[in-house]
Amino acid sequence: MANTKSCYSLYTTSNLLKLHHVWKELYDNNESLGVFQAYFYNKCIWVQHLLRIFGKKRYPLFVVIYHHETPLLIAPLSVSVKQGELPTLFNEIQGCDVAEFIYRDTITDEQIDACIDLLTERFGIIKMTRFAVQSKVYQRYIERYPDTEVTFYPYVNIPFSDSYDDYYQGLSKSARQNLRTSYNRLKSDGLEYRLMVEGGHPLCLKEWSKFYFFYTDRQQEKYRKYRGLKKYMKMFTKHDCVSIRNCSNNFIATLYYNEQIAALLMGMVSRDGTRVVIPWLAIDGKLGRYSPGYQLVNETIKYCMEHTSIRHLDLSRGDEGYKITMGGELYHTAYFEMKKRG
Repeated sequence: MANTKSCYSLYTTSNLLKLHHVWKELYDNNESLGVFQAYFYNKCIWVQHLLRIFGKKRYPLFVVIYHHETPLLIAPLSVSVKQGELPTLFNEIQGCDVAEFIYRDTITDEQIDACIDLLTERFGIIKMTRFAVQSKVYQRYIERYPDTEVTFYPYVNIPFSDSYDDYYQGLSKSARQNLRTSYNRLKSDGLEYRLMVEGGHPLCLKEWSKFYFFYTDRQQEKYRKYRGLKKYMKMFTKHDCVSIRNCSNNFIATLYYNEQIAALLMGMVSRDGTRVVIPWLAIDGKLGRYSPGYQLVNETIKYCMEHTSIRHLDLSRGDEGYKITMGGELYHTAYFEMKKRG
């Protein structure tokens, strides 16, 4: 461990396993850190980094900053082997929608300043992508350097109360009409719908395969992703495939028409049980006549009201129209460069 000025010190490692206890202590005692900051989720990202290290020519570097002997903050970074390439956040990776430092809940502005100074003295500039704007680190950095250029990314969360009638009446007149029309079309065409919700435990391969292949087939149709053998490899190597399948706070809601999957969403429930964050959502485009995406959101909200303490359906990154139509509210993450100042 290298000594620095004052009473702060800095430790670096590329081995996340060495930080298991420190990470868990900081995370478990800081309720502001979300599902994307959980140790297991980041362990899955770390494994993916190791599998791709030679192709990407970047490696993970975890910077732990101590005040005396007390760990204050972990900055998870990704560093290039090529000279001149800027370090980025370790979890700036597809599927991880919110990045953040892992820090002690009681961290002070003075301590944040010291951590930022240590990081920027060591690395010069760090590219901060999809960084949580509610973070104490972000808020202090912007307060300290208000001239920072920031680009904001839109996200959408749907809040709701215990009353479905209140939620439904809060939708626009056209949204309510569209929902009624979609259900009437199902009825007139002789289709029955049902919502199945699973989660709260690791899924066996057979269970997971059903959801995974529906999702990847839709991605292939829309974006030409997950082709051939890659689809099967990613099932076992892509970080969010591994984490959502194996975590104990997963949440999968599937809308069926008769016995056919029409739409599904997959995500993770927050530690306090009030929010489910959805990075994965897929809809069978061939069933668009029935608006299965709208119905999926509607039925999931009904289910959450009746069976859980969840009162936020966080549809995460992107401000697609259907999210707003179904009662969504915008929030943001930030892109900026954390840099050494004179």
